Amino acid sequence: MKTNRSKKRRKRLKTLAAFGILLAILTFCEGCTTVLNGDFCDLYQPIYPDYEKDTAETIRQIDANNILFLKCR
Repeated sequence: MKTNRSKKRRKRLKTLAAFGILLAILTFCEGCTTVLNGDFCDLYQPIYPDYEKDTAETIRQIDANNILFLKCR
């Protein structure tokens, strides 16, 4: 009779562990995703660089994104 109880207990623990793992996976996956509806032109807001403080690479990236945005309009 003890073996039957221990089998049920092990089965219950396995079920709870599987449920806990599934719950953790779903929680962490949901927290890491961002759903964006639309495309770049609908979402992008032009950025105005600070030529005195921004690096040359930052200004280049800002200009590239702003040019792409202007082509959409």
